[in-house]
Amino acid sequence: MTHENESARAALWLYPLSPPAVALLRDLPRGDDNPFILPGKLPGAHLVNVDSPWRRVRTAAGVADVRLHDLRVSLTDPER
Repeated sequence: MTHENESARAALWLYPLSPPAVALLRDLPRGDDNPFILPGKLPGAHLVNVDSPWRRVRTAAGVADVRLHDLRVSLTDPER
């Protein structure tokens, strides 16, 4: 998975995914008019704002104070 930083230096980051993760993402259903895993509101667009969905996930999991940044840091830092 790649992410192009939109800053002035436009760095490219590569995030390797395990084969099971790739298989899971490939098997997720997609609409005929949108190839994105997280489709946006407009046809052919990706999800831009995750605030509302993330709030629902946290509420359902009973962890209202967890931020997406917390997950990213805990997944990349083996000491946490």
